[in-house]
Amino acid sequence: MANRPGLPEDLDTPEQLWTRAAASVLLALTKSSRLPSNYAHEEGELGFWHSNGAWTLVLRPDGRALLYGQDVDCSDTTYAGDEPVDLLAGAPSWLPAETLRPLIAGYEMGYLYWWEPGSLGWGRASYPDFVEDDGLAASFDATPGVLDAEELPEVFRECGYRDREVNARFLGRVLARDLDGAVLAELMNSDPGAGTDDHDSLHAGALAWAGKLGVRGDGSTITGDGIG
Repeated sequence: MANRPGLPEDLDTPEQLWTRAAASVLLALTKSSRLPSNYAHEEGELGFWHSNGAWTLVLRPDGRALLYGQDVDCSDTTYAGDEPVDLLAGAPSWLPAETLRPLIAGYEMGYLYWWEPGSLGWGRASYPDFVEDDGLAASFDATPGVLDAEELPEVFRECGYRDREVNARFLGRVLARDLDGAVLAELMNSDPGAGTDDHDSLHAGALAWAGKLGVRGDGSTITGDGIG
């Protein structure tokens, strides 16, 4: 995805973004028992922080969602004008303005997108003409595969998983929110260089987090992504 003012049509659905983020978290947890320190998770909310910015994805029980964040090197919405762009202009009233308004006023938010059930895509405030980049793409640079599904194969390779069929099976089950222990074990066993000392504890920890992230065995189906 190019670094440019993010367009709502560039973004996949909230569910697709969430499940790809969950896949990235679980891959890391198959190698270490600690949740990556840059990630933060609460019920229905997943975020990532890095040295230049952050992104946060929120899924609400009513089907609404919001995505917001910043990359300080790219967010023209905060630094190119005399004042930060009012990203809440034209936004629906259900957005948590009490949380978001201070971030905008404090030059800590470069973009804000919202999703409503039945919509054909994400909504977003209109940007002034001077905005060349809102920082959306750059804020996801440290989490490849979340914003752009085509980057997921590299995430698998970096973790030592090179069996494309096994990777595809694992990813498909995560995207379908139907991961189980057998598929997770198959993935972990496919790394010929993996150690065995903590295999059981890593497997248990990753499976527990699959439950926390809502991608473990509920049988729902999500389509549209794959791995090559």
